[in-house]
This record gives sequence, C-alpha cells and structure tokens, in this order.
Amino acid sequence: MHVPARFLRTLCVPLLFAALLAGCRSMLSDGPPSLESLEQAKQAFLGAWTKNPGDTFTTEKLSRVIDGDAFVSFDAMSKDKTVIRGFDAYAAIWGPGMVGFKTARLSETENVHVWMGRDHAITASIVRIEGEMVDGTRLDMPGHLTLGWHRRGDEWRLIHEHMSLGVK
Repeated sequence: MHVPARFLRTLCVPLLFAALLAGCRSMLSDGPPSLESLEQAKQAFLGAWTKNPGDTFTTEKLSRVIDGDAFVSFDAMSKDKTVIRGFDAYAAIWGPGMVGFKTARLSETENVHVWMGRDHAITASIVRIEGEMVDGTRLDMPGHLTLGWHRRGDEWRLIHEHMSLGVK
C-alpha cells in the first residue's frame, strides 16, 4: 500500500507540533506557586551547609538546589572575587573553604519577607552562622541572607545568593 507524501505531511506536522508543545509545557510550571515548596527549597539550601564533627563537607546537596550556570552569588569567601558565576565556580570556592570547619550550621532565625511571583521568588532572612574551625575558634554570628529563586516545573531552584554580616 502506498501512502501519499502529502497525506504523511498533513498527519505528521500536527503530531510533531503537539509533541513539541507537550515537551515545552513540561518545562513550565502548570499550577500556581506554592509557598510550602519554596520554604522546602530554602530549608534544603540551609541544611546543605550542615557539617557534623568527623564529616567531610561536599557540595552535592547544594547541587540539588542551585540552578547550575544560571546561579550568581555575591560572596566574600574568595580572596580574588566577590561575584561568583555558576555552581561549578561556587563549589570550587566553598568545597575547599569548608575544610577549615570542624562543624558548621546555617539556620534561619527570622523569615523577614518573601516576594513570590508565578516563576520567580525572593526570600529575605536573618540567619545564624554557627560552627567551630579546625583550630578550635568558635563562630556564632547573625547574617542577612537574600536568595533569588526560579521555578522549573514544580521545583524551586536557587539562581542568586547574597550574604552579608553585621546584622543590627
């Protein structure tokens, strides 16, 4: 049986378009954003900074929250730069930097404000940085933490971090 090419084009074009549309829609967020899912993502970020005695810190938990190449951090950890672009550069600074900590914990003490749109959100928090350095020096200080988020499907992914110390 011979099927005319015109018939195949007529049938295939709408099917191809429908498949493409379905694929693109799967990358977008269908439902309204959830404050609960944003809070879970923020807590996952904060929890990723926990280091218990004897643990080796890895950036693997951070990689589940941070949006790879889209991520930008304003950070003072590096001696060379304060603008860090991309997760790989961030992990290259913080992975080795956390070797100097025997213990570490980053926790929220006040949720100052949340701005949330359909696919972007900003969270502003007062956080507590606690830990002990390998030389025995103890840290316990408050900080300001502003996080920018982008929603991909049903997940919130971190695209910006800005931390500053000296809360008054």
